[in-house]
Amino acid sequence: MLNDDPLYQPAEDSASPRVLSVFRETRRLLLPGIVRERYAAAKAAFERRDPQARERFELVLTLLDDPEIHTLPTFADLRTVVAAFRDVCRERGLDWDALKPQLLAKSRLHIETY
Repeated sequence: MLNDDPLYQPAEDSASPRVLSVFRETRRLLLPGIVRERYAAAKAAFERRDPQARERFELVLTLLDDPEIHTLPTFADLRTVVAAFRDVCRERGLDWDALKPQLLAKSRLHIETY
């Protein structure tokens, strides 16, 4: 269910408090992996020049704003990288395949995430 819709949250009156608690804990544990998977899929779409790449990066940014993820230091740098990819997709005027080697040759591109 969460893999299909990682933004899903059951309504408070839809289940018992125990079931809601189990769901929240399960979501908290699964969400970091889902974010990583969605980022990888968005990046692959970007590299294929898929028009859906921007929407995929938008979803990753929405997930990174989730309170369960937002405070994890592991994802702080990822937010910056995802926003940059999204902005490049938004502009669409840059040919990343041509620009990347130029930036690397001039030592102007270096990306690290931990």
